[in-house]
Amino acid sequence: MTFALVVTASYGGNLRAYLGNPDMTKPIDSIEEMVRSGLPWYMPLFGGNEEHMLSTSSDPILKEIWDKKIVVDVRQKKLMTEKVAENPQ
Repeated sequence: MTFALVVTASYGGNLRAYLGNPDMTKPIDSIEEMVRSGLPWYMPLFGGNEEHMLSTSSDPILKEIWDKKIVVDVRQKKLMTEKVAENPQ
């Protein structure tokens, strides 16, 4: 009897919590979904391989990431919102 009462109360509580939170969104599962989500891309530019790959890629998703990046100036510890030249050195 006690077991049935605990299971019923637990199930009812979890069901109310699940149905009462309509703001739950689907998790991001791919790079395409991340780009489409509209979340900002913060990127420190050091002149490394990843930066070269993004700047020269022919993949439309990687191009979009590169075009919409927000550059982090790690030397001055601030965000740079203006466009940065292809080679910041």
